[in-house]
Amino acid sequence: DIYNKAAYLQLANHTGAGTVYLLDARYRKKTVGILSKRDDIRTAPLIESEYYLSNALSPFVNIITGNLDDILAQEPSMIIFSDVSGLNENDNADIENWIKSGGLFVQFAGTSFSQSIPSFTPVKLRIGGRALDGSMTWQDPLKIKEFTENSPFQDIKIPDDVSIKRMVLAEPTVDLDKKTWAKLDDGPHLSPHPALKRA
Repeated sequence: DIYNKAAYLQLANHTGAGTVYLLDARYRKKTVGILSKRDDIRTAPLIESEYYLSNALSPFVNIITGNLDDILAQEPSMIIFSDVSGLNENDNADIENWIKSGGLFVQFAGTSFSQSIPSFTPVKLRIGGRALDGSMTWQDPLKIKEFTENSPFQDIKIPDDVSIKRMVLAEPTVDLDKKTWAKLDDGPHLSPHPALKRA
């Protein structure tokens, strides 16, 4: 926190413009909170999504974990809500106020996500999901169609080894196309919360 508040560096016992180095936003590390309903995310790290999020982000940002109150107290730039059980009404209100103040909230889809309807999705979701892998399904994993011009992913090239094995489905509505970021080969829409997995 002190490091991020530093505005300039100056050589001691020297004067002049050449002895001062100004620090801007590129020298500051953002703080990202990873929200977990578990007290310890390292009890079984190889099966915990928070473990992989922490390892992926830690070289670039300061990571804080814990419950919502602990995270909000440290004023993070972003909060990531991985695949854990849903939030209660008080949590939803706190996050909504934080978002209105400029916070960025990222929510991942997954098994637990599909069992409850979250409050921060742009579309109404169906409870449950669709599986395209396993011995009880007749379908193979699907590929993602090329992104359209209105998608924020439009300039991203889709790697050949990326496929969709499981997904959370949105309820069909007349304006669903306007809220769609990606489509699959067989047509289903991916909301801004797709459950993407590499084959």
